[in-house]
Amino acid sequence: MTSKPGVVEAYQKSQAPRACFVCDDVVGKDSVSLRFGLTTCSSTALPTKIGQLMGDNFMIVVTDVDVLCKRCSALLNHLDKLEQDMNVVKKALTGYLKKKYHLSDDLQPTIGADNEALTLQALRQLDFSLDQNAKVSHKMRVWYGLFMVK
Repeated sequence: MTSKPGVVEAYQKSQAPRACFVCDDVVGKDSVSLRFGLTTCSSTALPTKIGQLMGDNFMIVVTDVDVLCKRCSALLNHLDKLEQDMNVVKKALTGYLKKKYHLSDDLQPTIGADNEALTLQALRQLDFSLDQNAKVSHKMRVWYGLFMVK
C-alpha cells in the first residue's frame, strides 16, 4: 500500500521530539499543551501568563503543537500563586492604611498627564483628616507630603 505524499512526513513530524516553548528542552510525556493549558491558581491561560510576564513589547504566538516542559509549567504556576498571594497582601495592607487614616474606598491612585499620585478630591479628604486628627504621627505627615510633591 502506498501513501499519499506528505502523510509520512507529517507522521514523522508528529513523532519527533518537541521542545519546550520557554526553555527549548526536549519534553516527554509530561508536557503541558500551551494552547489549552491553564494556571492552577487563577485559571489564566498559559499564553496570557507568559504575555503578562514578558510585557506589552512582546506578542506571544502559539500553535497547537507548542508545549511546556514540566519545569516551566511548574514555574509559571508558582509565579501565578505568588501573584495571587501578593494581591492578598496588598489588599490587607491598603485596608489597614485606609482604616488607620480614615480614608474611603474611593481613594484609588490615579496617574494623570502630570503623574499626580492622587486625585485632588483625595488630597482634600486626606488634608481634612489631618486637620481633624491632632494625633496624626509624623510618619503620616511625611507620607502625605510625598503625594504633594510634583
